[in-house]
Amino acid sequence: HPEMETVLGGIHAKNFSMTCASCHMPTETTADGQTFKSHTFTSPLENENLLMSCAQCHGTTDMIVKVQDIQKNVTGRETEVGNKLSTLKDTLAATVTGEKKSEAELDEIRKLYREAQWFFDFCYVENSEGAHNSALSLYCLETSEKKIDEAMALLASAE
Repeated sequence: HPEMETVLGGIHAKNFSMTCASCHMPTETTADGQTFKSHTFTSPLENENLLMSCAQCHGTTDMIVKVQDIQKNVTGRETEVGNKLSTLKDTLAATVTGEKKSEAELDEIRKLYREAQWFFDFCYVENSEGAHNSALSLYCLETSEKKIDEAMALLASAE
């Protein structure tokens, strides 16, 4: 559950007891002046009321630019790590076909591949592109890359 785990492990939920509704369900006002939480789930970047609530803690910082910068950084790393993961998959497949490694060696590399894929997928499928918890997103991508590098080193080592 990457979405929920990134939110619950992030600063907003931990330090400020914010929920999904805090950021994604704006306060609306009825014609007679009563306020209520909207049940329409929306991006805070697309709702002025939600952006104003962000400004209470973040000041007058341009939140749209701030979030887009975070997302650009995370998606850039996703592309880099995803490309390395694809190279690992292709290299591993060629090594299996070439029969140059023992099954025990291949199993160690396969395990690293699966772990790298898991950490990559955790970040990749989380829909905020790092906005919910950029530290966790980047940690997952760094962990994936380390496992990829370790597997590639094993593939390159002499038999």
